[in-house]
Amino acid sequence: MYVIAFFGLIMVFVCCLMVINPMKFSQGIITFSNKSWFHWFEVISRLAIGSLLIVFCGSTKSPALFNYLGYGFIAVGFGLLFIGPEKHRNFANWSAVKFQDKYRAIGILSIPLGILWIYLAIV
Repeated sequence: MYVIAFFGLIMVFVCCLMVINPMKFSQGIITFSNKSWFHWFEVISRLAIGSLLIVFCGSTKSPALFNYLGYGFIAVGFGLLFIGPEKHRNFANWSAVKFQDKYRAIGILSIPLGILWIYLAIV
């Protein structure tokens, strides 16, 4: 349960960064996407997080939700594998620019979801 709550805490932190400075957040995505290891980090992290959600979903208040989210993360991880690093990098750069002016609103709306994630993990 604490493993899942930790991911919720990371989500709240990242959303706060989006709210505080959306332009810097956007530039951070672009900078990160240009790292040579970006694609593999994204694939492996999604597969790992998805696996952890599935393994620990039974210790949460909403096991079915976290189980589905786990399989969703795994599906995205495999999807990223299939599209390849170049298309993934292009998408990351495109979305960072396209949604730059929306990151503050997205962060504000997503903070309660992160808090709910933590609540469902530890209650």
